[in-house]
Amino acid sequence: MSLITRSESPVGFDPRSRHLPATVPNGFVVGSDEPVAPALRRVTTEQFTVAIDALTDPGADLELAAVVSRRSLWRVAAVLRLVRGSVGSEVYRSETVVLREVDKDLGALLTNDGALRALDYLRNRYSSLLRPDALVRVRDDLVRDQQLRRLRAFAEHEVGAEVEQTLHRQRRARARFTAWGAADAGPAPDSFQSFAEGLERTYRRGRRRWKSATAGEHPDPRRWERDVRDLGDQLELLAASWPEVIAAAVAGCTDLTTTLSDEMGYAALQ
Repeated sequence: MSLITRSESPVGFDPRSRHLPATVPNGFVVGSDEPVAPALRRVTTEQFTVAIDALTDPGADLELAAVVSRRSLWRVAAVLRLVRGSVGSEVYRSETVVLREVDKDLGALLTNDGALRALDYLRNRYSSLLRPDALVRVRDDLVRDQQLRRLRAFAEHEVGAEVEQTLHRQRRARARFTAWGAADAGPAPDSFQSFAEGLERTYRRGRRRWKSATAGEHPDPRRWERDVRDLGDQLELLAASWPEVIAAAVAGCTDLTTTLSDEMGYAALQ
């Protein structure tokens, strides 16, 4: 799979955002006539496969591969949160721990370039008011800092060994998700009603943070971004049931996620 190919997904993701790379695999949707448990097995194992293929592509940039892999696993986590009540607390907790460990491993391979993106956006946005050489030194410092952090990250981690460990965890998790709904593999959702509780929970968390922000408080933008991203992923998964309405809602989630991502970049730049 090419890491730079935009998919045919009904939702377009902003390639500027490290949290929403342009690569989004096809098939992340439960068909309107598709049995729920097999559909969830299919979409989650597909996401694991995308994540694994990205890290095992010999021609890919490791940092970009980590971004793609991480994004695919976030989608698995969104599905897991959606059906939390159906799969049971034990399965939910154990798989969440694994996904968090893998996410941490992948995060160690990334550099935070949010401040640099924010600076470039502001320079372009206000180019008519700034001298051509405005903030060049600041940008050079940010680029140098980014490069040093990346070198430090790779120096402090046994990259090859860590990638292999991450791949091992993902392959084992994929095997477990492949068995979802099988007679001897524990509980799994068997109807669309299984999604209602998880979808409401995700929406409620995000709305609570929104109310906090409108009241002049300062909710954690990273957690808020995760809530909105989860809601967008969960709605996209169900888009076939009401595409005209759900597609617009997913697009709104995508826009808000990008805004929150940019907000973290501005905070880092400040």
